[in-house]
Amino acid sequence: GDRTTQSLITGEVGVVQASWTAKDVGAIAGLPIAAQVFQLLR
Repeated sequence: GDRTTQSLITGEVGVVQASWTAKDVGAIAGLPIAAQVFQLLR
């Protein structure tokens, strides 16, 4: 892992919550794929 990951994730990882904030109007590609990945990680 990289330094950021090592400093934020220590030991066993449980439930994690995250949010994305857009600074401007736009389109996000790949949301269906991201949803599938998150379902697999559940």
